[in-house]
Amino acid sequence: MNTINLQYEAKRIINELGLLKLIESTFPNYIFIGSYANQTMVWPDIDICISLSQNAKTDFNRLVYEILNLDNIYKLVYKNEFMEINESKSAYYIGVHYYDKRRDMRWKIDIKGVEEGKFESIKVSQKQ
Repeated sequence: MNTINLQYEAKRIINELGLLKLIESTFPNYIFIGSYANQTMVWPDIDICISLSQNAKTDFNRLVYEILNLDNIYKLVYKNEFMEINESKSAYYIGVHYYDKRRDMRWKIDIKGVEEGKFESIKVSQKQ
């Protein structure tokens, strides 16, 4: 599958899952990053970065639960990287593994929640 087809399929997956609706209900500030954002996809992987709110842990855990209950999610990895010694990793992370029955394809969707200051610097670097 080429980059254009992967971009199209990624948009379809995002819409079918209602992923943005889930994210936007709690986290209005988010951006796509990585190959999906840069339109350079070579494998089925979508990266999303969200700016954490005041009630970050509770809200992020709710998002994990809602994603876990979506159809065709066969694996979900959750990490609290705020517990890491390395401050550059400070984030909440969800690794979503989704099976697209229509295309018989496995997708990985990475969602990282970071503090507002870090989010703004990621946003700036993504635009460059």
